[in-house]
Amino acid sequence: MKKILSFVSAAAVAFAFSACQDPYEFTPEHHNENLLSFTASFYNDNEAYNAFPAEIDYSAGTIKVIFPYTYPPNTDSYLVDANLTHVRVQCNTVLGATVEPELVWMDLTKEHHITVTGLDGDRKEFTITSEIRKSNECEITDFTITALGISGAINTSTNEIMLISADEIGMQHASILMSHGATISPDPRTELINFDQENEFTVTAQNGVDKRVYKTVKGVPAILPSGANFGRASVRWVNKLESYGIAPTTDLTSCAAGLAVTGDYLVLNQVGNAQAIYLNAKTGEQVGTIDLSAVGMSAAGYLNNYRMTSDNNGNIVISNFSKDNGGTFTIWRKAGINGPVEQYISYAAGVNVGDQLSVVGSLDGDAIITASINGSSVDFFRWTVTGGVLKSQTPERISISGYEGTCWGNADIAYTDPSNPSSDYIGAAYMKFAGVETTTRGAAYVNGSNNSITSQGSRVVSSNWVINAADVIEFNKVKYAVHNSINTFTWGTDDNIYLYDLSPNDLSSSPIDFGTGGMGFLGKYGAMACGSTGLARNAGDVKFAVSSNGIYLYIFFEFANGYVGMIQADCLDM
Repeated sequence: MKKILSFVSAAAVAFAFSACQDPYEFTPEHHNENLLSFTASFYNDNEAYNAFPAEIDYSAGTIKVIFPYTYPPNTDSYLVDANLTHVRVQCNTVLGATVEPELVWMDLTKEHHITVTGLDGDRKEFTITSEIRKSNECEITDFTITALGISGAINTSTNEIMLISADEIGMQHASILMSHGATISPDPRTELINFDQENEFTVTAQNGVDKRVYKTVKGVPAILPSGANFGRASVRWVNKLESYGIAPTTDLTSCAAGLAVTGDYLVLNQVGNAQAIYLNAKTGEQVGTIDLSAVGMSAAGYLNNYRMTSDNNGNIVISNFSKDNGGTFTIWRKAGINGPVEQYISYAAGVNVGDQLSVVGSLDGDAIITASINGSSVDFFRWTVTGGVLKSQTPERISISGYEGTCWGNADIAYTDPSNPSSDYIGAAYMKFAGVETTTRGAAYVNGSNNSITSQGSRVVSSNWVINAADVIEFNKVKYAVHNSINTFTWGTDDNIYLYDLSPNDLSSSPIDFGTGGMGFLGKYGAMACGSTGLARNAGDVKFAVSSNGIYLYIFFEFANGYVGMIQADCLDM
């Protein structure tokens, strides 16, 4: 689809929009024409991809609206002419230009005519038609020898797929991801291929015309000396939570609340539902459900699977919410998809705790577990695990200093070193330094020795939004942090994530811009993007994972009542 932009430069002075326009739709490409763009969309469809631009031939006076053959994207649903009989249409024009007849809706299975008249009286007639067009995309996005756990590193500039292995591979099948509707020949999913030799695969687009030839080779690619190659980072998949049966809600007893990563799976927790959903982490496809009913209720009226996360070794970690009236805060653990749910920590907290839960490290090795205390100043509980042994059921209570004007209730904590409780950590709440302007708010980098804030995130976040989830991981010798920001109102736009390279020991380095100037996340995947409002519990999450071969870094994100998705980066020197 054509990228949708708004005027943000001096072009806004030279051009304005007539009554038939949406001023947030298009950056004009033809400055010498009175008609700048023409788009169509379906009624009662709030999806961001519901916008279909037209191909305009000014010399021929034709406007052809292009609809995709597959709609919604990446589904088995296809458009036919009957879908185009009542379509909303709109256009952008130069300042003062008019369009006759007035544009509201059209039956785009038929031919239509409009006349565009400029401020200088210049008139031009256009003939409007439509076309349902099959995709011309023919790209492989993932290539894996599943039986051996071998991933292919794809060089998109050379169409070479390097199968990362120094050992014999032999005759194998491969699992692949490619452009929707495309076909591949030969098909390694059904045909055994000798991957110890070079092979060529031809990917043909859905339209049957466009093709791309990939070559597989075996070897070990060059790795960056340190850190990730974020120039190759991309969004691999994004799906509505509702597509997994997690319906939008304002009820805190049923909203999405936390992500866990275990092996090849991403687990979606839903408060009040003992059947957590797990997905193929690479594709977002639902695989099955996990029975959490063994958790049991610790206190009548309080939900147990209130928050879910995971450690770096595939252990799923679940906690309840403990009220301050003598409630017990309980943490359970589950070894992978098939392991039993076992009680891990039980503590008579005496405070509101459980809104957020984080684990950095491995419960089978060294780890630090944190849970923010709701209603406190800026306090959280900390448990330590050394050599797979929990130090104590009773946590340490930590207080952060050097802040003012924060909202701590849903805050999250993520340490930079799972083996060192005195290491620095990230505080995910819109904290600010004492004495600094109130508009300067963001996640904080905290000195773990004295628990004082030493720096704030370079991404300043409005006090209208909520920062409430963070994670830290080491990838190719470099530590990274990620946190979210979510919009809980029925107005405005936020819903974004922020990534930091922690090499400077602060939050000054942001290797990816996920906002409007970068990947375009801002407001795109939250509840508002789905037409939902009143976000339950300010719920959202972010989670890191690293592939078993250490080459791929995954960033998972979730906005309750909105979307869940995955971004992939790598450390390949290509």
